[in-house]
Amino acid sequence: MNCQNCAAPLDVVLGQDYARCSYCGTFTFFDEPVPVETLESDSARHPCPLCGVPMVRAQIARWRMWHCLACRGLLVAQGDFRAMLAYKRARATGPPSASLPFDPALLERVIHCPVCQGRMDTHPYYGPGRFVIDNCHVCGVVWLDYGELRKAIDGRGRDRRSDGALTRWLERLADEGL
Repeated sequence: MNCQNCAAPLDVVLGQDYARCSYCGTFTFFDEPVPVETLESDSARHPCPLCGVPMVRAQIARWRMWHCLACRGLLVAQGDFRAMLAYKRARATGPPSASLPFDPALLERVIHCPVCQGRMDTHPYYGPGRFVIDNCHVCGVVWLDYGELRKAIDGRGRDRRSDGALTRWLERLADEGL
């Protein structure tokens, strides 16, 4: 597969939903992302830790975050990530996705926090879905590469609406007027 911008070969990363041209830096995306609403009126304060492009303010449901328009990565407060993920998983439709392995080389990458410029911790995500997650404990933010939020939402687990248990529990609560 070649870059749409310069025709150089694309580098596909195992376990990621995108490829990147090592020559010109263009990203090619393979799957539909979780819809992100860009809030154009907010100024870009932080550079993307992956590609250096200034990020813009964005929103998914009621949670605000920073979004890179080039690589489509998301910088989210840790508490917001947990709450947003629970919200999205409880409303997920369709069967859960199978977890595919990630490239172990992703664990060796160095990503700097766009807020404090310190090195982010890079480790396997131990929640639903299998991917490498980056977080800054100092600033309390999580960096999600393109497609990682979708993997977390669609990963198997009892808290996912389509798995049935949560739906039955929520319906029982509604029936009881709670």
